Order: sequence, then structure tokens, then C-alpha cells
Amino acid sequence: MVYSKSIRALIGIIALATAVPAFADELSEITITATRTTVPCKGLSGDDARQMAQQASRDGAHRKAAECFRVAGDFARADRALMRASADSGAAASRQASIDIATAKEQARRIRAAFVRR
Repeated sequence: MVYSKSIRALIGIIALATAVPAFADELSEITITATRTTVPCKGLSGDDARQMAQQASRDGAHRKAAECFRVAGDFARADRALMRASADSGAAASRQASIDIATAKEQARRIRAAFVRR
């Protein structure tokens, strides 16, 4: 696990070292916006929230399904939907970690090649 964190740190340092000087002169203003998310089923009756949760679950929107099951009072199904959402995000994180590692290896190869040429 330490290895992947080291690679991510290397990627971050290289990205900052290469990107910041190029864009620093062009940036004059930075705007940050934030939005507050609402519970999609808030205000619905239990049956309506349950129907929306079931549809969200069929569509693969497990986080939304979990929130709607909670509104409907079906806490066991809400927990199951939340576990499915966590599994989905875990798989996506694993894929992204693989991509990050491959990118870091390629960047390290390029850096090594750059120093060997000099």
C-alpha cells in the first residue's frame, strides 16, 4: 500500500511542477462554487419513496436507492443498497489506481530517459 501512495505522490509532484508555472501567469481569478445535495425522496410517502428506491436500485443508482429506502423506513434494504454503492465505488477506485500506477511507471520511464540523455 505504501508503494501506491508513493507513486501517487510522485504523480502529484510531477503534475504540480509541470502545470503550475505554465498556468500561473494566465490565472487572474479563481471561482469556487458549491452545491448542497438534497435527499431525492424527501417529502415523499413511504410507498412512493420505496418505489423510487426500487427503480433507482434497478438503474444501478445504489446511493440514491439507499437514501430513498431510509426515507421509506426500510433500513435493512438501505444498508444493502449502501453496501452495493460502496462496492461499486471500490471497484472504480481499484481501476483508477491501476491507471495511476501505469501512468506513474510511464512518467518514471520518461524521467529516467531524460536524465540518461544528458
